[in-house]
Amino acid sequence: MRCISIMKITLMVILIALLSSQTHAQNVSIERDFERERRSLSLVHFAIGEDATSGFDYLVYKRRSQVRKIRAVWNGGCCQSPTVEDFYFKNGSPVLYAKLSATKGQLRRIARGINLPLRAEEKLYLTDSRLTQWIENGRTIPSSDPRWNDKEKGVLEEFKAQLENYQSYREER
Repeated sequence: MRCISIMKITLMVILIALLSSQTHAQNVSIERDFERERRSLSLVHFAIGEDATSGFDYLVYKRRSQVRKIRAVWNGGCCQSPTVEDFYFKNGSPVLYAKLSATKGQLRRIARGINLPLRAEEKLYLTDSRLTQWIENGRTIPSSDPRWNDKEKGVLEEFKAQLENYQSYREER
């Protein structure tokens, strides 16, 4: 009887490991797949400044009219650290949000579309407009966390706002 329980537990652990490694592999493939197709995408760059020392640079990667990624680069002005936010889309739906930290010295190259290694502060993976994985400072946040629903709602609003921002830019041109 005890042997059967140990076997059940072992089987459950193996099953969980397989499922979580599959999810991790799918999540890693979002960024990898984007990097593979990056050179074949068109790039639209525009800037919106708040004043002479602060503002955003936007890099929109797309194929025809379909947006694949929006990179928002905030230079931080004189008093704040710069940040980079990546919004990945697949078939028109949000799939990954990444908040990355950058140094002031990296900003010009990042704003020109040069890919530099940046430290991830936060990553939010989505499937069918639902938050499926949340990683904050390298630590996975469980779906039981009381902030989960608010985080999901907030990131979906951010994806929508970024697309609207890009549409407004296109309409002005």
